[in-house]
Amino acid sequence: MENQYPYEELILNLLSLHLSNYKEMGSSLREAIKAFNLSAGEQNANRFGAGLNWQEQVRVERLVEVVSAYYEHSTAQELAIELKEDFRYDAPHVIKGVLTQFRMLKASELCGIMLHPQVCPEFAGEPLGMGKLIKANPVVSYDEQDLLAALTLNYPKLPPDEAAEYVNQIFGRKKKDPIAALAGTYVTDAKWWGAYFSPLVIREDGAVTLGLVPIRYTYNDDTKKLRFEHEVSPGTNCWGDVTFAAGGRSFKGGIQPRPQDGGVDFEGNRQ
Repeated sequence: MENQYPYEELILNLLSLHLSNYKEMGSSLREAIKAFNLSAGEQNANRFGAGLNWQEQVRVERLVEVVSAYYEHSTAQELAIELKEDFRYDAPHVIKGVLTQFRMLKASELCGIMLHPQVCPEFAGEPLGMGKLIKANPVVSYDEQDLLAALTLNYPKLPPDEAAEYVNQIFGRKKKDPIAALAGTYVTDAKWWGAYFSPLVIREDGAVTLGLVPIRYTYNDDTKKLRFEHEVSPGTNCWGDVTFAAGGRSFKGGIQPRPQDGGVDFEGNRQ
């Protein structure tokens, strides 16, 4: 298998020597990195080929191991800033580098670190994008509750239901149809028609059948009102308008069985 990082060990050895020398001189990590970036630029042209970005030749987790051997990072925030500003890594690599050193970080803590003005301020108004970044990291697995906490704590103006919907999207789940809360089989009774239209079946995926035939409908979750159209026979439709009781155990309303008939009472109870 071809080595994707042929210069990694050479670069890390050079970096290690560089950091050791600068630490002995009492220099800060930032000063050491700045100097290395300048010298690495010359080495790129002379040794590795013009235009080569040395950061692309080094895995961020290996870089963090080498740097941490010479300079202790007191906080994950400091490491994130160094990786972004000094080592010029992009957001996914910053996350990977931070979690390599600080594996016990909560998703909410990581999110706050990444939103720092010196790290990824561009995500200040992008909760969905930030959530996807955190979820996609290959070091620590975060679940739905972790991501929900990260978004609600770090985006205080984000409505809770919108945050929950973002988490559903991040985990590849479709938004649940509101009518799914009424899912079940309802035995129906229509005046003069009895159980002709029974049962009314509501499925969790939002599909609704009346008398075992799929129906077209609209549903208002605020009023719990279901309006529907049902084909009794080819070319003959009926219409209905019912309201569900609290908890969805039953409904009452009206149905017009045929165009030539008037409306009649229509009700049902869930089995």
